[in-house]
Amino acid sequence: MNGLALARACTAACGKLLLVLLQVVLLSSDNARATVTGDLNSLGYEVQLMHIDHQDSPRARTAAGLNSDLRTSGSSSTSLSLRERYARAAERSRARARSLQLLLAEAQRSRSKYGPQEDETVGAPSSSAGISPVFSQMGEYIMYVTLGTPPRRFTAILDTGSDLVWVQCKPCNDCFPQPDPLFDPSKSASFSKVDCNSSFCHSLLLSTCSDDLCKYSYGYGDGSYTDGSLGLETITLTNARRAKDSFPNFAFGCGTNDGGDFSSSDGLVGLGRGPLSMMTQLAPKLGNKFSYCLVTFEDAVSKTSPLIIGGSQPAELTAAMSYTALIRNKFAPSFYYLQVEDLSIDGRMLNITRAAFDIDRYGSGGTIVDSGTTLYFLTAEAYDPLRATLVPLIQYPLVDASELGFGLCYNLSTVKKPVFPSITIHFTGATLALPQANSFVPVDDLGTTCLVILPTVGFSILGNLLQQNYLFLYDRENSRLGFTPKQCDK
Repeated sequence: MNGLALARACTAACGKLLLVLLQVVLLSSDNARATVTGDLNSLGYEVQLMHIDHQDSPRARTAAGLNSDLRTSGSSSTSLSLRERYARAAERSRARARSLQLLLAEAQRSRSKYGPQEDETVGAPSSSAGISPVFSQMGEYIMYVTLGTPPRRFTAILDTGSDLVWVQCKPCNDCFPQPDPLFDPSKSASFSKVDCNSSFCHSLLLSTCSDDLCKYSYGYGDGSYTDGSLGLETITLTNARRAKDSFPNFAFGCGTNDGGDFSSSDGLVGLGRGPLSMMTQLAPKLGNKFSYCLVTFEDAVSKTSPLIIGGSQPAELTAAMSYTALIRNKFAPSFYYLQVEDLSIDGRMLNITRAAFDIDRYGSGGTIVDSGTTLYFLTAEAYDPLRATLVPLIQYPLVDASELGFGLCYNLSTVKKPVFPSITIHFTGATLALPQANSFVPVDDLGTTCLVILPTVGFSILGNLLQQNYLFLYDRENSRLGFTPKQCDK
């Protein structure tokens, strides 16, 4: 064989060898990727949550004058100092807690007058009595929801404590200003009206019938409200492969008479436990679970937090999760209640009376996990022994930060690496050991650091500061909440 023929034979053989090696590398890469992430379809549908202080949130854009059709609501969130942001967040948290207490009290009065008493953890009705247990102005996170054919994107408040998904619609008799054009049902090929015999209409305890069409009325704790008609529409979500999937016949509220402060949004997305919530409607197709991972309060001005609807988490995350049962309160059936059994500090159990954490037969007590509240509110029966145990263990100088809305605060201006006692929440079947960053937060640039736990009455609220940099999985199918530490911005 001459030299030229030998070179050609070598070239052909080497090419085939290179192709085989390339295929092996690609196959190995695919297998490795599958081991890390699992089946992409199993990861569900991802939505990015935007804190209301985020630089791109409608409220921030409004304040900066970028949305001329919206009213101005003060300084831009991104121009606020950390101290101002925490002060506003504490004020919103207190207002939301007060609102929820009033709504629960009203539900208790109504049920005791008109309905029988039942065991609070079973036999819960499918929806609240037409009044959504949410303080609309206090919604902390914004998301985008896509409705109609052709699909249109709308800005909505995320709320894990209510059910109805609604946006403002044309023709609107009385609507609040919003960042996006009103939804026009006449321009959507997939819109249809809901008649009065529909199961969706029967899920609304406060509804009326006009021309055989279902009308709804929702009131909120701050006096805000939405009135309109129930409709069926196609909702579009983006899956893990970044492809868009559409789901028809999704029931939503078409608001035509709305008022109040809805955080410069177009409406609201309810992720509660009733039949009209987004999760309940999509569960048969996507799986009855959702999860989110909240970035830190400091990062929330520039980073978003992922919300995963349906699907399942990678095996390495689910294996690391701790689970506690989701229980029900018949007076507030949309909320996600947890059973707290005790608190501990540096491993020492406080032996707080169980009555401080239980739901009583009248619907008072218990603990709600809530994405819309920033702080952790504990009933006085639990807060007082917690504070009494903490204070002697902390040697830093106390400072009064009551003007910011916080209670127990310290001056750390001369302390480089502060160390605080560790606080652990003991749930039924699980414990949540709070990282120091989630329990004692620097609320300004002067060294003021405050405990994120405050006293309240009625019931406790596990707010979002305690949830940051944790993956929270609402496993509705198995009535349990899972959580595990996770860097949420990665």
